[in-house]
Amino acid sequence: MMRKKSIKQNSLWTLLGNGAFFFCQWANIVILAKLSNAETVGQFAYALAITAPIFEFTNLQLRGIQATDAKNEYTFEDYLGLRIVMLITAFFILVLVCIFLNYNIEFIFLLLSVALTKVLDGMSDIVYGLLLKFENTKDMAFSLIFRGVGALILLSIMFFFSRRLVFGVIGIIISWSIIFYFYDLRKTKKILKQYNLSKRSEKSTFYLCQIRPNLTIFKLKELFFLSLPMGGVMMLSSLSQNIPRYFVENKLGLDKLGYFAAIYYISRAGTMIISSVGKTASPRLALYYAKKEFDKFKYLLYKLLLFALVLGFIGITISLAFGDIILSLVYSPEYIAYKNIFVWLMIFTFFTYIVNFLGNGVTSMRIFKTQFLIHFLNVMVTFLSSFFLIDYFGLVGAVWSLLAEMLFMTILYAALIYFNLKKVSYFCKDSTE
Repeated sequence: MMRKKSIKQNSLWTLLGNGAFFFCQWANIVILAKLSNAETVGQFAYALAITAPIFEFTNLQLRGIQATDAKNEYTFEDYLGLRIVMLITAFFILVLVCIFLNYNIEFIFLLLSVALTKVLDGMSDIVYGLLLKFENTKDMAFSLIFRGVGALILLSIMFFFSRRLVFGVIGIIISWSIIFYFYDLRKTKKILKQYNLSKRSEKSTFYLCQIRPNLTIFKLKELFFLSLPMGGVMMLSSLSQNIPRYFVENKLGLDKLGYFAAIYYISRAGTMIISSVGKTASPRLALYYAKKEFDKFKYLLYKLLLFALVLGFIGITISLAFGDIILSLVYSPEYIAYKNIFVWLMIFTFFTYIVNFLGNGVTSMRIFKTQFLIHFLNVMVTFLSSFFLIDYFGLVGAVWSLLAEMLFMTILYAALIYFNLKKVSYFCKDSTE
């Protein structure tokens, strides 16, 4: 039997790992900004904006689905098999994108290199789903720390000596490959052995470091269609966040996108805290909901939302009081001119905290198809707001389009949780009578 740890303990480990990983990613942006210029940062941000929606879709949010699989409907080998197939599919789709779009050869190499980092990130991500399910957040935290520090060191060294962005990304690929093989897979085998979870399929065709993914068509098809709506949700979520970047690059140029992306990273620092707490709380929310303990479910969700309100208020206050100092110290004095962008991004981030916890609640309820519809409508809102606002208000309009997206999501997610709880509570009460 698994020994349950407190949400506080799990959150602290997850926060440590995610915080270190985010800090190192942010440091990568700082290194690029210090050693080059805003246009290089913009080029990197644009490559991420192109690859992210593709890989978010093919990832199918399997980490969250695996972590909240309270009834053990699928084995780790099932999740791993589907993840491998979908990552191959995503890379193939990106190759087609490179063929059909008129990018220069250097940017194509950059895109494919970034895609390889996404492949490695996806493989580690499926391991994190297993670790989260069994509340082994300590090993996940160390993996994130090793990956963050390794990527930062090799990107810095290779970019410093080459001054070529693609070589910096290759440094990330090397470090993540080493950590996945020598750390993540070892921890996976330990968990599978400890809880006697390995149920290898005789029809599987290959081993991954003595772990055999289940590649049987029936299981892959079943799990694929279960998770497909969430894959669509993640793709649409990523697309809605990146749509303003597409418009900024097209209308304002790569240098403006570089300023926007750099400041965006600072504003998202608090998201690591929210994400860490939300991911560790999701299995507990799922368990309460599966056992029909709705009062406990609502109480935990209320506590999470209160935490989001407090953290969001602190972030907005700091940006108003010290925004110019932070931008000048982290990047350079020329970023001070964009302090208003920083403040608006912190307001946007405040609402992302709320949406993040509400999304954890909806996923714990195993409501997948409705989320897809909500995110589809959200993409329309983001596209239309970006189309009109960026033309008239520049970078401020880009942030306002993101803010419109979060306000829309907050209302719909809150309504979905409220009415679903009301419905299931009514049926539970009716069945007892």
